[in-house]
Amino acid sequence: MPNILNPKTQRLDKVRVDFFNNEFKRLIAQKGLRIDWEQRQPCPCFVSTADYNFDLNSVVDTFDKSEVNPSCPVCNGGGLVKHSQQEIKAIVTGINSDYDTNDFGTVLLPEIKLTLLPEHLPSFGDRFTLKDSAMTRQEVFETDNRIVSGATQRFILSYPAATRTLELASGNVEKTILSVYYTDANGVTVGELNQAYLYNAQTNSLQIQQLNTPPLGAKISVTYYAHPTFTVFGQPYAIRDTFLRVKNVETATSMPVQAYAKLEKK
Repeated sequence: MPNILNPKTQRLDKVRVDFFNNEFKRLIAQKGLRIDWEQRQPCPCFVSTADYNFDLNSVVDTFDKSEVNPSCPVCNGGGLVKHSQQEIKAIVTGINSDYDTNDFGTVLLPEIKLTLLPEHLPSFGDRFTLKDSAMTRQEVFETDNRIVSGATQRFILSYPAATRTLELASGNVEKTILSVYYTDANGVTVGELNQAYLYNAQTNSLQIQQLNTPPLGAKISVTYYAHPTFTVFGQPYAIRDTFLRVKNVETATSMPVQAYAKLEKK
């Protein structure tokens, strides 16, 4: 016999609590940060083990980077298609910047929580670059990998650099590159490279005005401001819908959603 459990009937005509959806959308438009949103999805160059004439007992194929075509002209062997990049607005909260010390060094593992319009429903792996925010980044380059342009040498930065206006006692100062230290060809640190460099916005690179300083075989350590890029890894509100009554008509309505994202490491 079916076990039917009918709940008590509730009166819906006297008290009603509705979510102010338009007010929340207005909040995102007014207080949200500008963000570049890049959508991602698995590349169809996925190759099944059956295509290699492998007969693996009790093994079910799942998408994995090792199973994509390394010569794919679209994903370049990365296994992901990047598409539909656009600027949106989102509320960014819950930012933390914990450092984790492990066997191979200390790494920064910031996470953020984003509140997005229902029209901007994210997927796992989507990228968000904060255009109105900046973090300090550190990188080490080898001069053997430099790009020579005339009498200068350039090093492409891994993250989109940010130029910040700092209100100092001496007046406003714009900063992108904070400091550059370098070694000689034997790996011995010489010291700081004082004002012999600049930031090239067109190529997003550190540009050193001297061709032989630092010399070939040397290393460079640079600290700069960067727009942080985050990758979605979780969605506390992947689906968030409700019924709203407008002019005495109840309508199924999609509400703002949330996503957790972690700083992308390059």
